Amino acid sequence: MKKRLFLRVLSILLLVCITVCGITACNEEAEGTETPETEDSSGGTVRAIKVKKKMNKGSVITLSDIYMVEIDPAELPEGYVSKTADAVDRKLLSVIDADEFLTADVLSKSVVKKEEEVKIDADETLARRLGYVIVTDFVDADTGEDISEELQKIIDSNSRKTIYFPDGIYTIAYPLQTSSNADKAVSLHLSQNAVIRASNRWRGRSDYMIQLGVKNKTFSIDQTGTNYYLYGGVIDGNGRANGVALEGGRETSIRNVTIKNAMNGMHVVYNEAYGSNDSDTEWVTIEGCGLGGSVGLLIDGLDNTFSNMRISGFETGVYLTRPGNLMHNIYTKYIEGGTQTYENGRGFYDESGGNWYDVCRAEDYRTAFFTNASSMSLYNDCGALWKSAKGRQIAIETNGGLNASVTNMKAEFFGTGDNIFLLTYADGGNGIIKDPMFDLRLTSNENYLKYLVGRVVWSNS
Repeated sequence: MKKRLFLRVLSILLLVCITVCGITACNEEAEGTETPETEDSSGGTVRAIKVKKKMNKGSVITLSDIYMVEIDPAELPEGYVSKTADAVDRKLLSVIDADEFLTADVLSKSVVKKEEEVKIDADETLARRLGYVIVTDFVDADTGEDISEELQKIIDSNSRKTIYFPDGIYTIAYPLQTSSNADKAVSLHLSQNAVIRASNRWRGRSDYMIQLGVKNKTFSIDQTGTNYYLYGGVIDGNGRANGVALEGGRETSIRNVTIKNAMNGMHVVYNEAYGSNDSDTEWVTIEGCGLGGSVGLLIDGLDNTFSNMRISGFETGVYLTRPGNLMHNIYTKYIEGGTQTYENGRGFYDESGGNWYDVCRAEDYRTAFFTNASSMSLYNDCGALWKSAKGRQIAIETNGGLNASVTNMKAEFFGTGDNIFLLTYADGGNGIIKDPMFDLRLTSNENYLKYLVGRVVWSNS
């Protein structure tokens, strides 16, 4: 009896001991074994990351852009990414299609910090949200190679879109041409530091680098689309090319653009269908190369508005061949050098007459304002300035009698040389000069007296 009881107790103790040891061994195995992120517990497969949708070059990967798959290792591309930490917040170096594996060679090595992303890519991010076509999704900037053909394809294949140029230098050997047809027109939007530069092997001859509205040319305003725009950035003629030509369309605009190193700056072409262009150009700077016969702003069209512009380095600052144009706060400056000549220099050359000038100024040109005698132009609060004596200094010149209305014009002559406030080549005319401002001691020509209304305003102290 006692022996049987002893054996039963011993059996219970042995069972308890075996159970405890088994549990301990299982815990130790669980704690000491770590399953790699790339392995599947079912064996034979690994984990890898794919993208959910097509993503463009320059996009930054977020957690919502990717998903994990389990797949046979033999089916994976070289350099596949298996950890989310190696993918999230990294920039794509090339385009990747939907459901494509992420690989190390398409991802930036470093993580893009959120604050840097906002600072560097804010404009491009906004452009994407607005649905703009991003040029650098298709071509690389800063290569120095001619990409005019590739850029033209982007323009031609994205009708009724805005084409956005991020910061960088885009080299072209041929002009970029847009359409003014409502179904094919595009707008060109350049970031602040985007430069379209003429190649050292420019083949456009005397063409303008940017030819707006020249393809499928129309001047109708019946459909939305003809009022496209050019905005921002730099158009660099590189001393070999002309700048920008507005060739077609109605109510179009050119804004916040810098045109530099141009043989000729900007040309508004005559609207042969309706006469009127109705374009608006504002906050544009144009710098020339000092060539003889060069023109900063050539206006062959009618009914255009130009405001807040600075033009320098051309033999003629602004040249108008037709009436109906308004100029506000246009500043032109003659710069000595190149092949241009002072004797041929004119700040504003109004061949047709019939235009409006408000707070416009010409500096260091032989003739600040030339106006046609056969038609009346209006000059309000305009000015002429000379900082050195290169020869004759003329504030207003006309090819006959004066028929313009000149109000509050200020002429600041340099020295006591051959200085003339008004030069006419015939008597007569119905024009007036009201309250002009200039130093009587610096000019002996009194031709202006025939048209004077009010008095000459100047302090002789």
